[in-house]
Amino acid sequence: MTKVSIIALAGVLLVGGVSAAPAFAAPTAPGAAPYCDGSTSNLNLQNGEYTSLLARPNSTINSIESWNGCIKVIYTNNATGNSRVAFYDPDTLQRVDTLRSQG
Repeated sequence: MTKVSIIALAGVLLVGGVSAAPAFAAPTAPGAAPYCDGSTSNLNLQNGEYTSLLARPNSTINSIESWNGCIKVIYTNNATGNSRVAFYDPDTLQRVDTLRSQG
């Protein structure tokens, strides 16, 4: 009985530890808005620095702006013409979420 309780407790702690990960580290649920903990208020997104840092192969950046604490970038795929909206953490520039157009 004690072994079962210890195993159950370890399982609960493991699951609880995984769910305690920061919200910005994983993609958001479908239909949910991405959120970043960083601050974009001091970023100069129009000077071109972030354009070079966030450039993607075979894509053109249409716009870069601050959105919900994240950096929001709208890309167009040069081969297909499809658009993609990607959200990046302003502190690490790691992608938080991506929304793609269909068509």
